[in-house]
Amino acid sequence: MRKLFVSVLAMMLLLSGCSNSGNGGSGNQGGNESETISSADYTTFSSTGLENMDYLVTYRASDHEYNALLVDGLVDYDRFGLIQSSMAESWESSEGGLVWTFKLREGVQWVTSDGEPYAEVTAEDFVTGLKHAYGFDSGMASVLNGILKGVTEYLSGTGTLDGLGVEAVDKYTVKYTMETPCSFFPSIATYALLYPVNQSFLESKGAGCSLTNPDPSTCSFGDGTPGSILYNGAYVLTSNVAQSEVKFTKNTSYYDADRVYINNIAYYYDDGSDTTAIFNAVDAGTYTGMSLPASNEAVLTAAREKYADSIYTSQTGGSTYWGAFNFNRRAYDYEGGVVSPKTDAEKADTKVAILNTNFRRAVMYAFDRAAMNAQSRGVDLAEVTLRNMICEPDFVITSEGKQYSDLVSAELKEMGSELAGADLTDGHDAFFNKDLATKYANLAKQELTGKVSSFPIKMDIFYYGNSQSQANQASAFKQSIEAAIGDLVEVNLIVCQTTNEYYYSGYYAELGEQANYDFFYGAGWGPDYADPQTYLAIFDPYTGDMLSNFGLNPQGLEDEGDKNAKEVTGLNDFHNMLQAAMAETTDTDKRYQLFAEAEAWLIDNAIIVPNTTAGGAYAINRVRPWSAATFPVGLSSYKMRDVIVEDHIVTLEERAEFKKQWEADRAEAIANYTH
Repeated sequence: MRKLFVSVLAMMLLLSGCSNSGNGGSGNQGGNESETISSADYTTFSSTGLENMDYLVTYRASDHEYNALLVDGLVDYDRFGLIQSSMAESWESSEGGLVWTFKLREGVQWVTSDGEPYAEVTAEDFVTGLKHAYGFDSGMASVLNGILKGVTEYLSGTGTLDGLGVEAVDKYTVKYTMETPCSFFPSIATYALLYPVNQSFLESKGAGCSLTNPDPSTCSFGDGTPGSILYNGAYVLTSNVAQSEVKFTKNTSYYDADRVYINNIAYYYDDGSDTTAIFNAVDAGTYTGMSLPASNEAVLTAAREKYADSIYTSQTGGSTYWGAFNFNRRAYDYEGGVVSPKTDAEKADTKVAILNTNFRRAVMYAFDRAAMNAQSRGVDLAEVTLRNMICEPDFVITSEGKQYSDLVSAELKEMGSELAGADLTDGHDAFFNKDLATKYANLAKQELTGKVSSFPIKMDIFYYGNSQSQANQASAFKQSIEAAIGDLVEVNLIVCQTTNEYYYSGYYAELGEQANYDFFYGAGWGPDYADPQTYLAIFDPYTGDMLSNFGLNPQGLEDEGDKNAKEVTGLNDFHNMLQAAMAETTDTDKRYQLFAEAEAWLIDNAIIVPNTTAGGAYAINRVRPWSAATFPVGLSSYKMRDVIVEDHIVTLEERAEFKKQWEADRAEAIANYTH
């Protein structure tokens, strides 16, 4: 049901654009508007802390999960997936979506970490926020590239911060001018890149915080301490201790405080290695809920005995995880602790092999993703979260009702791919095929003979050793690859003893030369706005957010190995396809088709290997289902507004009743939605 809902609303937002003059009150949980709702505190665990509170600069989902509680932007998605007012009371577009104007609500206060009022939120704060983001080289900068006027020029070094297409028309009116018409801009406004910041407070945090002479080394804004930012969101940070705790308390000055039912939120550090202890904490009420680990049979048995009437399968989401090859590996250790066992000759052989398309295809078809997924989900749920694309399959639909995955499938057929006509929807493995793996392994060996010193090619894979689930996943990956194409590939499993070793050897490498692996299957991305560009632009060989995932640097920081890899792999051709899709702003169906062509090319050439999505695990929880924001775009789902925590583990019977009420409320909300 949720996926159908996403598709319908995506079509509404993308084909018509949205204007809204509502009061943001669509989060009512049913019943009387004045009803007092009792909710317990929310307490959970996490292996990632809050490292960067500069919400305009950090690109890490683990930071956004926390920061989204603290600051609100212009608009948000509600629990029905509808864009609703937040700091903006209303918005409208002109000239076919070329200019978007937002009218702010008056009287909203910035407060300090002590809850003291500091200043009113004004239009100028949104101008300051965007200038600060680009002045500090935000990790989200590419989101507006080619969309907002002046961004492309600024990123290429030919523009200025004053040239960005944002303007405070008056105290309560902010205007954005697009590079080309953009019907989905309100969905972008749900993301942190367009969040506000008060200039006087910002510049009080050090000389380097100046908009005219930005220098992160002398700016303490967002340094991780409660007093390092101002708050206009539902919560205020009260404690942030590395590898210990992150705590929040309700902002009593919040403009929409009646929709904030949880008074206190706490995240406690836990690396996830002792799932028995976690279950005991959930059982005792210390933690609000958990996903049940397939790797711990004792926990599963205990949960089934006590909570048989409450175990549910969590919903899948919009985030996509994939495997990526390192096209220009230069790092072979992380601070001396995680070292590749390969010889110099083996290192050189792997670099050559990975640039070969048929070698990558052989790995893609040999990768038994269900077997790997079973290590964390269990055999019976092994295929539930499998994803065969980068975009969520039904993320958008055409005016004729055709979903995006059908467009990609059609493009694969046009290319003559082995995947022609494949079902690319979630929940099954469209790729794993030992016969095709063998076919492409033989082709790769023919093409690589004389170019490499020996076979099999050694591929380094890293995993976090304190997680039994990750250890099992890594072993399953090795087994499936070597069972299918062991004469071509041998997998080196290398254990990381700390989360830093794992994250910074892989996903969080900021530059390509820091990427310390040959293949990394743990990378992921969630959509920032309601258009396929949000998923695909991250792979642009010149400006993409995830270039470091490929071991590549963006334009201006490339070495000769980067340039050669982009040419040999065909990523430069992908860039041209991406540009053509982004340039199509008048015919939405044509735009989707062009993006589908680009995505089909990525998959057919095994540039990336789509893997899984989030969710799809057995779980128990005290959170009332369908009380949180549901749309997979922006940061709304992290905000905890409207979320209710019950005083007991929610039963399946209760879930059914809550869902029934949600569906009725949703139908009413859609019927009354002004757009």
